[in-house]
Amino acid sequence: MKPAGMLLLILMLLTLTACGGETKVDMAPYLSVSYTGHNGKGVARVDFDFSEFEYGIMSQWKDTDYLEKLGKLTAVEMTITYAADISEDLSNGDTITVKIDLDEKLAKENGYTFTGLEKKFTVEGLTEAIEIDPFAEDIFGSGKLVDVTLEGTDPFVCLYIRNTAALGEPVRGITYKADNDWNLKNGDTVTVTATLDKKFEQQGYVLSRTECTITVEGFERYASAAADMTSTVLQSISDRAYQECVTGNVANIYEGNDSTTPWGVRFDNIHVGDTALLAVNNQIDMEYSFLLVPVYKTITTDEWYDMDAGVNTTKTWENVFGYYKFTDLLVHADGTVSYNESYVEMNGNFADASTAQEIYLNQFGSNYSFIEVSMP
Repeated sequence: MKPAGMLLLILMLLTLTACGGETKVDMAPYLSVSYTGHNGKGVARVDFDFSEFEYGIMSQWKDTDYLEKLGKLTAVEMTITYAADISEDLSNGDTITVKIDLDEKLAKENGYTFTGLEKKFTVEGLTEAIEIDPFAEDIFGSGKLVDVTLEGTDPFVCLYIRNTAALGEPVRGITYKADNDWNLKNGDTVTVTATLDKKFEQQGYVLSRTECTITVEGFERYASAAADMTSTVLQSISDRAYQECVTGNVANIYEGNDSTTPWGVRFDNIHVGDTALLAVNNQIDMEYSFLLVPVYKTITTDEWYDMDAGVNTTKTWENVFGYYKFTDLLVHADGTVSYNESYVEMNGNFADASTAQEIYLNQFGSNYSFIEVSMP
Protein backbone atom coordinates (compact mmCIF):
# COMPACT_ATOMS: atom_id res chain seq x y z
CA MET A 1 0.00 0.00 0.00
CA LYS A 2 1.25 3.49 -0.84
CA PRO A 3 2.27 5.70 2.13
CA ALA A 4 -0.55 8.17 1.44
CA GLY A 5 -3.07 5.35 1.30
CA MET A 6 -1.70 3.87 4.53
CA LEU A 7 -2.08 7.20 6.35
CA LEU A 8 -5.65 7.53 5.12
CA LEU A 9 -6.50 4.03 6.29
CA ILE A 10 -4.96 4.71 9.73
CA LEU A 11 -7.00 7.93 9.99
CA MET A 12 -10.22 6.11 9.13
CA LEU A 13 -9.47 3.31 11.57
CA LEU A 14 -9.07 5.88 14.34
CA THR A 15 -12.64 7.01 13.67
CA LEU A 16 -13.96 3.48 14.27
CA THR A 17 -14.13 1.91 17.73
CA ALA A 18 -15.68 -1.46 18.54
CA CYS A 19 -17.31 -1.64 21.97
CA GLY A 20 -19.05 -4.80 23.05
CA GLY A 21 -19.95 -5.73 19.46
CA GLU A 22 -21.16 -2.18 18.71
CA THR A 23 -19.28 -0.07 16.17
CA LYS A 24 -18.78 3.57 17.08
CA VAL A 25 -18.21 5.90 14.10
CA ASP A 26 -17.09 9.56 14.10
CA MET A 27 -18.92 11.17 11.15
CA ALA A 28 -17.14 14.56 11.18
CA PRO A 29 -14.11 13.53 9.05
CA TYR A 30 -16.37 12.60 6.15
CA LEU A 31 -17.96 16.05 5.93
CA SER A 32 -16.55 18.74 3.63
CA VAL A 33 -17.72 22.11 2.35
CA SER A 34 -16.77 23.87 -0.90
CA TYR A 35 -17.56 27.46 -1.86
CA THR A 36 -18.48 29.23 -5.08
CA GLY A 37 -19.42 32.82 -5.85
CA HIS A 38 -17.80 35.93 -4.49
CA ASN A 39 -17.25 37.56 -1.14
CA GLY A 40 -20.67 38.59 0.16
CA LYS A 41 -22.54 36.35 -2.27
CA GLY A 42 -20.85 33.05 -1.61
CA VAL A 43 -22.66 29.73 -1.88
CA ALA A 44 -21.73 26.70 0.23
CA ARG A 45 -21.97 23.14 -1.03
CA VAL A 46 -21.89 20.40 1.61
CA ASP A 47 -20.62 16.92 0.75
CA PHE A 48 -20.47 13.67 2.69
CA ASP A 49 -17.95 11.13 1.43
CA PHE A 50 -20.03 7.97 1.45
CA SER A 51 -17.31 5.97 -0.31
CA GLU A 52 -14.72 6.58 2.42
CA PHE A 53 -17.37 6.17 5.10
CA GLU A 54 -18.24 2.71 3.75
CA TYR A 55 -14.62 1.74 3.24
CA GLY A 56 -13.66 2.65 6.80
CA ILE A 57 -16.37 0.40 8.21
CA MET A 58 -16.31 -2.46 5.73
CA SER A 59 -12.53 -2.91 5.97
CA GLN A 60 -13.05 -4.26 9.51
CA TRP A 61 -15.54 -6.93 8.56
CA LYS A 62 -14.83 -10.65 8.41
CA ASP A 63 -15.75 -12.44 5.21
CA THR A 64 -18.04 -14.85 7.04
CA ASP A 65 -20.59 -12.18 8.05
CA TYR A 66 -20.00 -9.70 5.21
CA LEU A 67 -23.42 -9.90 3.54
CA GLU A 68 -25.36 -9.60 6.78
CA LYS A 69 -23.41 -6.52 7.87
CA LEU A 70 -23.70 -4.96 4.41
CA GLY A 71 -27.47 -5.14 4.63
CA LYS A 72 -27.51 -3.50 8.05
CA LEU A 73 -25.07 -0.76 7.02
CA THR A 74 -27.01 0.01 3.85
CA ALA A 75 -30.25 0.33 5.83
CA VAL A 76 -28.63 2.89 8.15
CA GLU A 77 -26.86 4.69 5.32
CA MET A 78 -30.16 5.28 3.51
CA THR A 79 -31.36 7.44 6.44
CA ILE A 80 -28.37 9.82 6.42
CA THR A 81 -29.06 13.45 5.44
CA TYR A 82 -26.99 16.59 6.02
CA ALA A 83 -27.33 20.34 5.57
CA ALA A 84 -25.74 23.65 6.52
CA ASP A 85 -27.57 26.19 8.65
CA ILE A 86 -26.74 28.89 6.05
CA SER A 87 -25.59 28.26 2.51
CA GLU A 88 -26.04 31.52 0.54
CA ASP A 89 -24.91 35.16 0.68
CA LEU A 90 -21.74 34.11 2.47
CA SER A 91 -18.64 36.22 3.16
CA ASN A 92 -15.10 35.18 4.03
CA GLY A 93 -14.86 34.59 7.78
CA ASP A 94 -18.48 33.53 8.22
CA THR A 95 -19.07 30.38 10.26
CA ILE A 96 -21.51 27.77 9.06
CA THR A 97 -22.66 24.70 10.96
CA VAL A 98 -23.31 21.44 9.16
CA LYS A 99 -25.57 18.91 10.87
CA ILE A 100 -26.03 15.25 10.03
CA ASP A 101 -29.36 13.62 10.64
CA LEU A 102 -30.03 9.87 10.63
CA ASP A 103 -32.22 7.21 12.20
CA GLU A 104 -30.27 6.65 15.42
CA LYS A 105 -32.70 4.01 16.68
CA LEU A 106 -32.19 1.91 13.56
CA ALA A 107 -28.44 2.49 13.79
CA LYS A 108 -28.35 1.19 17.36
CA GLU A 109 -30.42 -1.85 16.42
CA ASN A 110 -27.95 -2.60 13.63
CA GLY A 111 -24.92 -2.23 15.89
CA TYR A 112 -23.78 1.37 15.23
CA THR A 113 -23.32 4.46 17.34
CA PHE A 114 -22.49 7.72 15.53
CA THR A 115 -20.71 10.77 16.91
CA GLY A 116 -19.53 13.97 15.25
CA LEU A 117 -22.99 14.73 13.86
CA GLU A 118 -22.30 18.48 13.91
CA LYS A 119 -19.29 20.31 12.51
CA LYS A 120 -18.43 23.98 12.06
CA PHE A 121 -16.66 25.41 9.01
CA THR A 122 -15.16 28.85 8.39
CA VAL A 123 -15.86 30.35 4.98
CA GLU A 124 -12.70 31.18 3.05
CA GLY A 125 -11.33 31.57 -0.44
CA LEU A 126 -14.16 33.67 -1.89
CA THR A 127 -12.91 36.21 -4.43
CA GLU A 128 -14.01 39.81 -4.56
CA ALA A 129 -17.01 40.58 -6.78
CA ILE A 130 -16.80 41.74 -10.40
CA GLU A 131 -19.03 44.79 -10.69
CA ILE A 132 -21.29 45.45 -13.67
CA ASP A 133 -23.08 48.76 -14.13
CA PRO A 134 -26.35 47.67 -15.82
CA PHE A 135 -27.06 51.25 -16.88
CA ALA A 136 -23.61 52.17 -18.21
CA GLU A 137 -23.65 54.17 -21.45
CA ASP A 138 -21.97 51.37 -23.38
CA ILE A 139 -24.55 48.83 -22.17
CA PHE A 140 -27.91 50.57 -21.72
CA GLY A 141 -29.35 52.89 -24.37
CA SER A 142 -30.53 53.22 -27.93
CA GLY A 143 -28.66 50.76 -30.16
CA LYS A 144 -26.63 49.35 -27.24
CA LEU A 145 -26.43 45.78 -25.87
CA VAL A 146 -29.59 46.58 -23.97
CA ASP A 147 -31.55 48.53 -26.56
CA VAL A 148 -33.82 51.22 -25.07
CA THR A 149 -36.44 52.80 -27.31
CA LEU A 150 -39.22 55.29 -26.69
CA GLU A 151 -41.82 55.45 -29.47
CA GLY A 152 -45.20 57.03 -30.05
CA THR A 153 -47.08 60.27 -29.51
CA ASP A 154 -47.92 61.88 -26.16
CA PRO A 155 -49.96 60.52 -24.32
CA PHE A 156 -49.37 57.15 -26.02
CA VAL A 157 -45.58 56.87 -25.83
CA CYS A 158 -44.29 53.32 -25.24
CA LEU A 159 -40.99 52.19 -23.72
CA TYR A 160 -39.25 49.11 -25.14
CA ILE A 161 -36.23 47.45 -23.47
CA ARG A 162 -34.59 44.59 -25.38
CA ASN A 163 -31.56 42.73 -24.01
CA THR A 164 -29.57 41.71 -27.10
CA ALA A 165 -26.37 40.55 -25.35
CA ALA A 166 -25.06 37.13 -26.38
CA LEU A 167 -26.19 34.05 -24.47
CA GLY A 168 -23.80 33.25 -21.66
CA GLU A 169 -22.59 36.83 -21.30
CA PRO A 170 -23.11 38.37 -17.84
CA VAL A 171 -25.12 41.27 -19.31
CA ARG A 172 -27.57 38.74 -20.80
CA GLY A 173 -28.24 37.60 -17.24
CA ILE A 174 -29.62 41.02 -16.31
CA THR A 175 -33.40 41.41 -16.27
CA TYR A 176 -34.79 44.94 -16.71
CA LYS A 177 -38.28 45.89 -15.54
CA ALA A 178 -39.97 49.29 -15.93
CA ASP A 179 -42.63 50.41 -13.47
CA ASN A 180 -44.60 51.74 -16.47
CA ASP A 181 -43.91 51.25 -20.15
CA TRP A 182 -46.98 52.47 -22.05
CA ASN A 183 -49.41 55.40 -22.25
CA LEU A 184 -46.56 57.74 -21.37
CA LYS A 185 -46.48 61.49 -21.95
CA ASN A 186 -43.88 64.24 -21.87
CA GLY A 187 -42.64 64.85 -18.34
CA ASP A 188 -43.38 61.35 -17.09
CA THR A 189 -40.57 59.50 -15.32
CA VAL A 190 -40.08 55.76 -15.54
CA THR A 191 -38.08 53.79 -12.98
CA VAL A 192 -36.22 50.82 -14.44
CA THR A 193 -35.06 48.09 -12.05
CA ALA A 194 -32.25 45.65 -12.90
CA THR A 195 -31.75 42.21 -11.34
CA LEU A 196 -28.97 39.71 -12.01
CA ASP A 197 -29.55 36.01 -12.51
CA LYS A 198 -28.26 34.00 -9.53
CA LYS A 199 -26.15 31.92 -11.89
CA PHE A 200 -23.96 34.94 -12.61
CA GLU A 201 -23.95 36.03 -8.97
CA GLN A 202 -22.47 32.65 -8.12
CA GLN A 203 -19.82 33.24 -10.78
CA GLY A 204 -18.69 36.36 -8.93
CA TYR A 205 -20.65 39.13 -10.66
CA VAL A 206 -22.62 41.84 -8.88
CA LEU A 207 -24.57 44.90 -10.05
CA SER A 208 -23.09 48.23 -8.99
CA ARG A 209 -26.59 49.77 -8.99
CA THR A 210 -30.08 48.41 -9.55
CA GLU A 211 -32.22 51.41 -10.58
CA CYS A 212 -32.25 54.26 -13.04
CA THR A 213 -34.83 56.85 -14.08
CA ILE A 214 -35.86 57.67 -17.65
CA THR A 215 -37.65 60.95 -18.38
CA VAL A 216 -40.05 61.11 -21.32
CA GLU A 217 -39.47 64.30 -23.31
CA GLY A 218 -39.40 65.80 -26.78
CA PHE A 219 -42.36 63.92 -28.22
CA GLU A 220 -45.12 65.34 -30.37
CA ARG A 221 -48.42 65.32 -28.52
CA TYR A 222 -52.03 65.17 -29.49
CA ALA A 223 -53.94 68.42 -29.05
CA SER A 224 -56.09 68.25 -25.93
CA ALA A 225 -57.05 71.86 -25.09
CA ALA A 226 -58.45 74.89 -26.86
CA ALA A 227 -55.16 76.69 -26.22
CA ASP A 228 -53.36 74.09 -28.35
CA MET A 229 -55.19 75.20 -31.48
CA THR A 230 -53.24 78.14 -32.88
CA SER A 231 -54.86 80.77 -35.08
CA THR A 232 -52.65 79.64 -37.95
CA VAL A 233 -53.84 76.04 -37.95
CA LEU A 234 -57.46 77.05 -37.33
CA GLN A 235 -57.38 79.35 -40.34
CA SER A 236 -55.92 76.55 -42.44
CA ILE A 237 -58.62 74.15 -41.23
CA SER A 238 -61.38 76.70 -41.84
CA ASP A 239 -60.19 77.29 -45.40
CA ARG A 240 -59.95 73.56 -46.00
CA ALA A 241 -63.46 72.94 -44.65
CA TYR A 242 -64.87 75.61 -46.97
CA GLN A 243 -63.05 74.16 -49.96
CA GLU A 244 -64.17 70.63 -49.15
CA CYS A 245 -67.75 71.84 -49.06
CA VAL A 246 -67.40 73.58 -52.42
CA THR A 247 -65.80 70.64 -54.20
CA GLY A 248 -67.14 67.66 -52.22
CA ASN A 249 -69.92 65.32 -53.23
CA VAL A 250 -73.04 65.10 -51.10
CA ALA A 251 -74.15 61.58 -50.35
CA ASN A 252 -77.34 62.21 -48.42
CA ILE A 253 -79.54 64.91 -47.01
CA TYR A 254 -80.80 64.02 -43.50
CA GLU A 255 -84.28 65.10 -42.44
CA GLY A 256 -84.93 63.85 -38.91
CA ASN A 257 -83.82 60.24 -38.89
CA ASP A 258 -84.54 59.73 -42.59
CA SER A 259 -82.27 60.46 -45.50
CA THR A 260 -82.74 60.96 -49.22
CA THR A 261 -80.27 61.00 -52.08
CA PRO A 262 -80.89 64.04 -54.30
CA TRP A 263 -79.64 64.51 -57.84
CA GLY A 264 -78.21 67.62 -59.47
CA VAL A 265 -76.89 69.17 -56.25
CA ARG A 266 -75.90 72.85 -56.08
CA PHE A 267 -74.39 74.59 -53.03
CA ASP A 268 -75.14 78.19 -52.10
CA ASN A 269 -74.39 80.46 -49.13
CA ILE A 270 -71.56 78.35 -47.71
CA HIS A 271 -70.02 79.51 -44.43
CA VAL A 272 -67.96 77.92 -41.68
CA GLY A 273 -69.36 78.04 -38.15
CA ASP A 274 -67.93 80.36 -35.51
CA THR A 275 -67.27 77.54 -33.03
CA ALA A 276 -65.69 74.14 -33.64
CA LEU A 277 -65.56 71.19 -31.26
CA LEU A 278 -62.29 69.66 -30.13
CA ALA A 279 -63.02 66.06 -29.14
CA VAL A 280 -60.67 64.55 -26.53
CA ASN A 281 -60.82 60.87 -25.73
CA ASN A 282 -61.51 59.89 -22.12
CA GLN A 283 -60.55 56.27 -22.80
CA ILE A 284 -57.45 54.53 -24.15
CA ASP A 285 -57.82 54.94 -27.86
CA MET A 286 -55.40 55.61 -30.70
CA GLU A 287 -57.65 58.35 -32.11
CA TYR A 288 -57.02 60.54 -29.11
CA SER A 289 -58.38 63.84 -30.41
CA PHE A 290 -59.92 65.40 -33.49
CA LEU A 291 -61.62 68.65 -34.49
CA LEU A 292 -65.21 68.83 -35.69
CA VAL A 293 -65.77 71.94 -37.81
CA PRO A 294 -69.42 72.88 -38.52
CA VAL A 295 -70.32 74.14 -41.98
CA TYR A 296 -73.66 75.73 -42.91
CA LYS A 297 -74.95 75.94 -46.46
CA THR A 298 -77.97 76.06 -48.70
CA ILE A 299 -78.43 72.98 -50.85
CA THR A 300 -80.61 73.08 -53.95
CA THR A 301 -81.36 70.04 -56.10
CA ASP A 302 -82.28 70.45 -59.76
CA GLU A 303 -84.33 67.98 -61.79
CA TRP A 304 -85.02 65.71 -58.91
CA TYR A 305 -87.48 63.11 -60.14
CA ASP A 306 -90.31 62.44 -57.73
CA MET A 307 -91.25 58.85 -58.47
CA ASP A 308 -94.49 59.03 -56.46
CA ALA A 309 -95.71 62.12 -58.31
CA GLY A 310 -94.11 61.11 -61.60
CA VAL A 311 -92.67 64.56 -62.19
CA ASN A 312 -89.33 66.37 -61.98
CA THR A 313 -89.10 68.71 -59.04
CA THR A 314 -86.71 71.14 -57.42
CA LYS A 315 -86.19 71.34 -53.66
CA THR A 316 -84.08 73.63 -51.53
CA TRP A 317 -82.79 72.95 -48.01
CA GLU A 318 -81.95 76.12 -46.08
CA ASN A 319 -79.17 76.21 -43.44
CA VAL A 320 -78.08 72.62 -43.93
CA PHE A 321 -75.63 71.70 -41.21
CA GLY A 322 -72.68 69.29 -41.31
CA TYR A 323 -69.39 68.48 -39.64
CA TYR A 324 -65.96 68.13 -41.19
CA LYS A 325 -63.65 65.97 -39.15
CA PHE A 326 -59.92 66.81 -38.99
CA THR A 327 -57.69 64.16 -37.39
CA ASP A 328 -54.10 63.69 -36.16
CA LEU A 329 -53.93 67.09 -34.48
CA LEU A 330 -50.29 67.15 -33.40
CA VAL A 331 -48.61 69.82 -31.29
CA HIS A 332 -44.90 69.99 -32.14
CA ALA A 333 -41.98 71.00 -29.95
CA ASP A 334 -41.90 74.49 -31.50
CA GLY A 335 -45.59 75.04 -30.68
CA THR A 336 -46.88 74.65 -34.22
CA VAL A 337 -49.84 72.39 -34.86
CA SER A 338 -50.43 70.11 -37.82
CA TYR A 339 -53.27 67.88 -38.94
CA ASN A 340 -53.76 65.08 -41.43
CA GLU A 341 -54.14 67.03 -44.65
CA SER A 342 -54.55 63.90 -46.77
CA TYR A 343 -57.79 62.84 -45.10
CA VAL A 344 -60.82 64.95 -44.21
CA GLU A 345 -64.03 63.20 -43.26
CA MET A 346 -67.44 64.69 -44.06
CA ASN A 347 -70.11 63.71 -41.56
CA GLY A 348 -73.54 64.32 -42.99
CA ASN A 349 -75.68 67.15 -44.27
CA PHE A 350 -78.36 67.59 -41.65
CA ALA A 351 -81.49 69.65 -42.12
CA ASP A 352 -80.91 71.25 -38.70
CA ALA A 353 -78.19 71.40 -36.07
CA SER A 354 -80.18 69.56 -33.38
CA THR A 355 -80.60 66.58 -35.69
CA ALA A 356 -76.87 66.59 -36.37
CA GLN A 357 -76.10 66.46 -32.66
CA GLU A 358 -78.64 63.71 -32.03
CA ILE A 359 -77.50 61.50 -34.89
CA TYR A 360 -73.79 62.24 -35.12
CA LEU A 361 -72.37 63.57 -31.85
CA ASN A 362 -74.26 61.16 -29.63
CA GLN A 363 -72.55 58.19 -31.27
CA PHE A 364 -69.39 59.07 -29.35
CA GLY A 365 -71.21 58.61 -26.05
CA SER A 366 -69.15 59.22 -22.92
CA ASN A 367 -65.88 58.26 -24.60
CA TYR A 368 -65.15 61.84 -25.64
CA SER A 369 -65.28 65.24 -24.04
CA PHE A 370 -66.01 68.16 -26.36
CA ILE A 371 -64.23 71.49 -25.95
CA GLU A 372 -65.42 74.57 -27.81
CA VAL A 373 -62.82 76.28 -29.98
CA SER A 374 -63.44 79.70 -31.55
CA MET A 375 -62.84 79.71 -35.30
CA PRO A 376 -61.16 82.71 -37.00
